[in-house]
Amino acid sequence: MADFIQLHPGKTYRKRRNVSPSQSKRLLRFDSESADFLCSEFLPENNERRGGALSARTKMETFLRYLGDPGFQSGVAEEYGIHRTIPCKTISWVLNKVYQKADHWITSLTTVAKLKL
Repeated sequence: MADFIQLHPGKTYRKRRNVSPSQSKRLLRFDSESADFLCSEFLPENNERRGGALSARTKMETFLRYLGDPGFQSGVAEEYGIHRTIPCKTISWVLNKVYQKADHWITSLTTVAKLKL
């Protein structure tokens, strides 16, 4: 009876690769502490329960890696061990989060600049 029902075998994820702190400056153009700061400042806490979800840190690293060397997104995907469509979605998502806080940062910097004059 159940011979005709095909069950989904489940997802298999690639082995993810992380950026070591020694490679951070070369690949991301930021040191590891600065990448942590940017992640905490612009990205919300990651409450994803899916097995293959990217952490907030990996999202920020993907974004910074693409901005540091704007080649092909598939190259960034290959470096991190993620599917080739994920960098496009991640870069767009992080850019929107940065853009949402742009008014705060630009206002703060111009205020500081005026105070120094």
